[in-house]
Amino acid sequence: LPTSLPTISVADARLKADRFAARDDRPIRAKAKQAILQELHAQLEVKAERLQLADRGAAGREEKPSGAHFPPQRKHLSETAHGTASVSKVPKPLTKTKDPKTMKMGKTRDIKSVPQRHTGKKKERPHHPNVHYTWNMGGRLKEIRIRHTARKYLYLWIGNTFGRVRPSVARALYEKKMKKKAFGEWKDMWWELRKEWKLLIRAEYHNRYRVASLVWQAWRQYVRTQRLKKAKMALAKGHDSRNRLERTWEAWRVYVQVRRTKQVMYRVATGRANLSLQRQMWRAWLARLGVAREQGERQLIALQHWAYVLTQNTWQVWIKALQGRWQEKRKV
Repeated sequence: LPTSLPTISVADARLKADRFAARDDRPIRAKAKQAILQELHAQLEVKAERLQLADRGAAGREEKPSGAHFPPQRKHLSETAHGTASVSKVPKPLTKTKDPKTMKMGKTRDIKSVPQRHTGKKKERPHHPNVHYTWNMGGRLKEIRIRHTARKYLYLWIGNTFGRVRPSVARALYEKKMKKKAFGEWKDMWWELRKEWKLLIRAEYHNRYRVASLVWQAWRQYVRTQRLKKAKMALAKGHDSRNRLERTWEAWRVYVQVRRTKQVMYRVATGRANLSLQRQMWRAWLARLGVAREQGERQLIALQHWAYVLTQNTWQVWIKALQGRWQEKRKV
């Protein structure tokens, strides 16, 4: 049977408690803590029931005969072949229990050797005869010697297999530590829900009063500071507006004077530019006029030359024609 909690651990429970503690809703936090406590309580109950069932099963197995002597041996052989835990073939006594005084030393003793309290009524011990139990064939002394030898070699085998600490002791220590941690967590939650709640309420009221007084003093100081700041700001704004007005007026006067000076300079420069432009245009017109006159004279000379050349050519053609006629008349 598993010994650890299957669904939730102490770390998960603490994480849940921390997450719910980070919120400001105290009723929800209280309900959440109660739910976590109920969940842990339910799991501890389930674990206790499992341990009780395991103890009952162990007690039942001790009362029953060994599984190796049951008639249907095929099932046992098939289970061992598949790798399941095989049942020991060493016969067990009918009444064998563990004494709490010898649990720490890892030893067991019979029920007969444990001193029992005698009451008024004598309880009858049920006898379950087992035909497969053969250790008591030679008497009680032989049975004790055989059981002592078997226990000796059993503890030697346990020591060689598991070491100085047996798994049952380690498991018991682990369960004890887990229960101690769970009880510590439960005690912390109980302290938070029962005792620390009143202290938290007192501290919260005190903190609220202290914060309210600090806020009131800070608000009064803030109001005084704001009033002084507003007065200084108004004075600074008036002084700044006067300085800006004076600077703006002075800059405007300088701008007007500069603009007037620039306008006078622009008019003078424009007059001079127009005069120089007119002079340049007059010079260019005179140059063009001289060039045009020269071209006209040249064209007239060229026309006269052309007329003269044309007249000469015509005269030469006429003379040649006249000479031809004279030659023809002389031939005739």
